[in-house]
Amino acid sequence: YIVNKIMETSTINVPDEEINTAAENLKQNFYMQLQNSGQTIEQYLEYVNMTMEDFEQSAIDQAQAMVKGQALLAEIAKAEGVAVTEDDLNNELVEMAANYHMSVDDLKDAIGENGIELVKGDIAASKAIDLVVAYAVEV
Repeated sequence: YIVNKIMETSTINVPDEEINTAAENLKQNFYMQLQNSGQTIEQYLEYVNMTMEDFEQSAIDQAQAMVKGQALLAEIAKAEGVAVTEDDLNNELVEMAANYHMSVDDLKDAIGENGIELVKGDIAASKAIDLVVAYAVEV
């Protein structure tokens, strides 16, 4: 809620390419979920009384909010000097590895250096949220 309120007044801009990529990823993940449950997109759209155009726009809207929120949290983390320590990273990797029933080394191999950087970004964003919440004043 707090991050959404900050986003409403934020002037942060994100490239359309990032939004489109995120929207495509959201749609692909949703298609996989439907497929795993034995449904088609057509069945889903009929069930929720939505057109494909509505679905596409919904994905874009969700992606825009997600990407803008991530960019905003990254800026807050940078401005506040949020640091991600090796302990922070290792603790997160241990938790992730346990969730996927694999060793930390196997997880690192699976996600690669880019994945490690994404995890660091997620940790920094989480710390930024903690800062925002700590300094928030109810209005």
